[in-house]
Amino acid sequence: MNRTIMEKARSMLHYKGVTTLWWAEAVSTAVYLINWTSTSTRPTTTPYESSFKVKPRLDHLRVFESIGYAHIDKAMRTKLEAKSFKCMFLGYAEVSKGYRVYDLESNKVKVSRSVKLDERLVNGKI
Repeated sequence: MNRTIMEKARSMLHYKGVTTLWWAEAVSTAVYLINWTSTSTRPTTTPYESSFKVKPRLDHLRVFESIGYAHIDKAMRTKLEAKSFKCMFLGYAEVSKGYRVYDLESNKVKVSRSVKLDERLVNGKI
């Protein structure tokens, strides 16, 4: 299983052409994706489905390191401040239903539920 995780993480990093700076986030996202998708040994069920007896929804899955904008909650800003911040998608929040994103302006990793991403961009190009 370790090899599968590392190969998936490596391919995600290679696809976007970035350094290994985000390798831990790539590994965490790889584990999440493996749990939500079927495997060659069990092609009809996923590990998630085996645990919870429910087919997983896949509409929330996003492309690793996609660039986009995350919404700033009304309680966290004033009327004149920006409603969103530019971010890079890193993965899925472990505790809440949200996405782990890297705030490109403040250089911090944050969790946000409302994120709009441009998944077409690869290496900064469409």
